Amino acid sequence: MNNRITKLSPIALALACALSAGIASAQDASDSFSFSGRVDVSGEHNSNVSVSELETAIGESDTATVIEVALDAQWQPAPSWNIDGGYSYSDRRYREFNEFDLAMHLVYADVSYDFDVYTVGGNYYFADASLGGDSFLDLHQRSIYVARMLGDQFYARLALNQSDKTFADFSERDADAVGVSADVFYFFNEGRSFILLGANHDDEDASSNEYSYKANTLRIRYSTRFSFAAGDGRFQLGYRWHDRDYEGMTTIISEPRSDRHQVIDARVELPVWRQLAFIGQVEHGDYSSNLETADYDETRASIGLRLRF
Repeated sequence: MNNRITKLSPIALALACALSAGIASAQDASDSFSFSGRVDVSGEHNSNVSVSELETAIGESDTATVIEVALDAQWQPAPSWNIDGGYSYSDRRYREFNEFDLAMHLVYADVSYDFDVYTVGGNYYFADASLGGDSFLDLHQRSIYVARMLGDQFYARLALNQSDKTFADFSERDADAVGVSADVFYFFNEGRSFILLGANHDDEDASSNEYSYKANTLRIRYSTRFSFAAGDGRFQLGYRWHDRDYEGMTTIISEPRSDRHQVIDARVELPVWRQLAFIGQVEHGDYSSNLETADYDETRASIGLRLRF
């Protein structure tokens, strides 16, 4: 997962970035132990401040300062074993609507064994998020997976996922979920570029049946590294389609909710000096729903600096 639940929320984005990054780094791993880290400082403009985990948008724009710190380690104790782990912290603080400030701690661990023909493994992720300075959400996610290289360019991965989330003040939304995911990576350009095609099916059982749902997700992402100045630049372009149907009656509209999300995003990283790089990102989401409060558009744009070490 260094990649994962509807709208690409900060929590889901952290999980999602922690699957594709892990797979990509595994392609390059050569040392028995490696360690890396990064610090990002960005300014962000949000056209419609929202809390995706609560399907709530306020209809007002704001700017925010975003700080992210990530530490990752990879260890290969034997030729067929790989152990990965890491920690990240993110803090998004708005200029006006500080009740929507979101801070999150994320830790993960992944263990896999390579049987030559295929690889089997398991991982665990824990996220602890606060909203407006108060406890908000704890999320645990566990996965077991089977993966293999198909020739020299294709990498396929099938996973069974289980998660549970606990809200500090919204216990009716506490939920357990099970799901399956499939990802296929196509590597080209001497491994410097890849295209990801992925699909998920998730079944979430909430404390209140009003918030239980089944969902399907399709996604595609293009990623490439390219020579820029004295280093490597990175560019990514992604699209995600999400279809979610709720099981219980939604009291406000006297019928079950039905949501359809489409999200497109672009990211760029350009080296500035040594380990310092410029980063930029644009994301637009169209979140349609028969529940008015969950029916909105949102655009985020950010620019900042990244220090790798």
